[in-house]
Amino acid sequence: MKAKKPFLFSYVIKGQTYSAMQKLEALTRIIGTSTSIWNDLHRAIKTSKTISAGSKNMIDELAKMVFPSKA
Repeated sequence: MKAKKPFLFSYVIKGQTYSAMQKLEALTRIIGTSTSIWNDLHRAIKTSKTISAGSKNMIDELAKMVFPSKA
């Protein structure tokens, strides 16, 4: 789990926790530096709405980069 105020990010992994924490830290750092995603997350919390499709897609792509599948 990683706190980045006002949010709490989590990631479940089977395996080494140190590398998982490094990856979660990297993802939250990238999200925090993306003004559009960060503002959209704040807007969603304030309005009780979901984030935009664009932000969701960006987060999905970032997660795929940071947490590549082992396929």
